[in-house]
Amino acid sequence: MFQSRLLLTLAVGHLMVLGTVHATPSCRAHLGFRNRYYICGNFRSASDFALIERSRMPRDAYFILKDSTLDHLPSAAFSGTTISVLEFKNVSVNTYGDPAENASSSFEAISSTLRRLIFTRQPKAVESWSLLHCLKRLESLRVENVERVNLTSDFNKLPLTITEIRIEGSSVKTVDPDWLSQLHGLRSVTVRGTNISNITRSMLPRPAPKLRQLDIS
Repeated sequence: MFQSRLLLTLAVGHLMVLGTVHATPSCRAHLGFRNRYYICGNFRSASDFALIERSRMPRDAYFILKDSTLDHLPSAAFSGTTISVLEFKNVSVNTYGDPAENASSSFEAISSTLRRLIFTRQPKAVESWSLLHCLKRLESLRVENVERVNLTSDFNKLPLTITEIRIEGSSVKTVDPDWLSQLHGLRSVTVRGTNISNITRSMLPRPAPKLRQLDIS
């Protein structure tokens, strides 16, 4: 009896390991109540982006890349799409762009369509926020449950179209004294459930003619 149980336990454990290691990269479309989603997951290499059926992706799609580990996100990862919302969920990426010298960033392909960018449940977001400068229509940036976040002065390199910044449930490693000082178009700033003890006036837009919501808790 003991031997049978041991064999069963080992077999189940083996299947669980196989399921984790060999999860198959996949993509699917999903029609939600408010959004038209396109969801990809378990990507491990640049070649997995060939699975994206770009011609069939809904216009202004809400694109989710989840449960993926990539050495780099290809420069052409989102080319041929019109993504309006991009969410990275449980994704680890070292570099946003091809490793070649002077390669374009992965965000440039959606520079004229992306309105909202979300990083959630992952080790880090981006090394430099200046990577997002090319996003000409970006309105909202959300960082939720990220293990390592730097709120540095390069936030001021974000496009001037940005109106909302949300940092929630994340571990902040660095906060510069002029973090958001030049983003004069901000309407809403939320810093909630982090390890930041206080926000000083110098960190916020100066002046702040449009700021209507400030939630620090």
